[in-house]
Amino acid sequence: MASGIFNIARGGVNELVNQVALSTHELVVVLLKTTESDDLLQERTNLTEILQAAGNTEADFTNYSRKVLTTTEINAPTIDNGDDSRSSFVPDIEWADAGGSLNNSLVKLIICQRPLNQTSTVTTVPLCQYDFIGTTNGTLLTAKAPATGFFKAS
Repeated sequence: MASGIFNIARGGVNELVNQVALSTHELVVVLLKTTESDDLLQERTNLTEILQAAGNTEADFTNYSRKVLTTTEINAPTIDNGDDSRSSFVPDIEWADAGGSLNNSLVKLIICQRPLNQTSTVTTVPLCQYDFIGTTNGTLLTAKAPATGFFKAS
């Protein structure tokens, strides 16, 4: 489950993920090596604001790139009538040969949503943020997806 939900996405994460499942949007996974407080971070309304805020620095380790998840990796949110909930899931996310020449100590993983095939950080909306503690060293870096979903509304 998320460490925090961005204010702009409260109440709508599952619907925004459903847009990915419908092939109109995609999810973008961003790693940060430094971050401002969660209270300030959750107030940011797009990826540009996050990256321009003092204290937030995106990862830059060797072989880093933002991960893009589309309808091939994302399904529509799952409804659980027994639990009276709706959950969204992502697969485990991997960066092969992460670091080596340039390493980072990581602190945060952010899942965002943006229109399909667009790269503008202004239209990239942050959904959830997770504490993600790790240090790269040239080996496989894996962000394990929660079995209960990265977001659950009940």
